Amino acid sequence: MTLSKVSPAVLLVVVGLGAAPASVMSQDQPTNTKLEVAGLGYSLGDPDAPIHVVEFVDLGCRECRRFSEETFPSIQEEYVSTGRVYWQVIPYVSGLQPNGEQGARAAECAADQDAFWPMHDALYEHQTEWWTKRRPQRQYKRYAEALDLDTDRFGRCYGGKETEERTAANTEAALRAGVRATPTFFVNGRMVLGALPVELFRTILNDALAPHG
Repeated sequence: MTLSKVSPAVLLVVVGLGAAPASVMSQDQPTNTKLEVAGLGYSLGDPDAPIHVVEFVDLGCRECRRFSEETFPSIQEEYVSTGRVYWQVIPYVSGLQPNGEQGARAAECAADQDAFWPMHDALYEHQTEWWTKRRPQRQYKRYAEALDLDTDRFGRCYGGKETEERTAANTEAALRAGVRATPTFFVNGRMVLGALPVELFRTILNDALAPHG
């Protein structure tokens, strides 16, 4: 995880790579007013849930993969599927990960066939395979085929510029929100950094849920 200065108007949790929490700082500040994410990314859960989590990811990020594989399944089962949390993933290009832009393009092209989430999972599952390839489109096409997508359509999308506007909008939203690390979460507008273990993320969500009974 790469960090730089972030706004003090956040709940900030920083976790070292594969380590226990390095620091936790909470400040009674208003919601980050620069979080403008309507219509961006892909969502799971009830839009009327009391908690809205926005997750900014670079699909080439190893820590994003770790959170998705180790923490999110429990969070989805316990909070998203039960209607308490609405989860919004926004894939953007941090510029820090090998093939991050290519991974985002593959996910967006799959999304054009209503398969963002299956491709999201496939890209993480096989991340070490495509992460440093000079031309990873061959791997992406194989994942699309395994997902029963129209691979010709996927290939035309990947080779064109159909998804550039969406990815650019996602990346601009991340920059406006002060995102400087991946993964970065906003829990009802408060920033949380890092691939947190499930126990710590439960604590954050339960604290946010407390005022809602």
